[in-house]
Amino acid sequence: MTPEEARLELDASTLRPHDVSAEALALSSELPEISQWLDQRKTRDEIIAAAFADIPVPEGLRERLLKIQDQPATTTPTTNRHKALLSTVLVGLALVAVAMLTLFDGPNEDMPEWQKDSMDMVVKADSGDILFDHESPDFKELRSKLISSASPAPQELPKGLALKELMGCKTFPCADRKASILCFVVEPGSEAHLVTLSNKGLKDMPPQHNPQFLSHGDWNVAMWSDGDQSFMLATKSAKSTLKGLFVNTSKPKRIPFIS
Repeated sequence: MTPEEARLELDASTLRPHDVSAEALALSSELPEISQWLDQRKTRDEIIAAAFADIPVPEGLRERLLKIQDQPATTTPTTNRHKALLSTVLVGLALVAVAMLTLFDGPNEDMPEWQKDSMDMVVKADSGDILFDHESPDFKELRSKLISSASPAPQELPKGLALKELMGCKTFPCADRKASILCFVVEPGSEAHLVTLSNKGLKDMPPQHNPQFLSHGDWNVAMWSDGDQSFMLATKSAKSTLKGLFVNTSKPKRIPFIS
């Protein structure tokens, strides 16, 4: 069993822990990346549970719901009291939905497909919902691993990003092509995630060399192209921190890179 298979089994058995195989349980205790993922998963579950717990329960809600359930199907249309009760329940569910959206800030529906898939992977990487294909602080080593698996790999990194701690990489499907993600620690408690993909035939391709900066929920994002590759760099750090990863140069039309 691979670490990824173990994580998927543990994830699918959250509500049925007795169904988890001994092999998956053994890997969860032996491999730090899986035990760390389990801790993060538990933290998120506790946040969601707390969001439900914070919703005030109207007095006599259970009895009123049971009374509605017992009414014959031929009764008159819903009364105002029933509408009010339904509104209370819906408001509570909406509060939970808002809490979950805050926690899982996924892709915007207005985004092109490649950006949606990229942001989806960024969110998963940042929350610890994935296992790296390879872990190393060495950019050249990870780049070599990506190339050997016929995956997109950046030829260079923005100089400011190259100075940050590199954690690992993963290949994933993005729209109609392969993409890779490299994950960095940009400041204590905050990561940045670099997605790389081929831009051949890519719709809404970012401009060459000049990064576009935008915000998406809690995320600050930079997108640019360099030759036949396009990139998305996303972080929850401040926009000034993100822009600081692109060091100024005497040639303003090109981002300074380091290989």
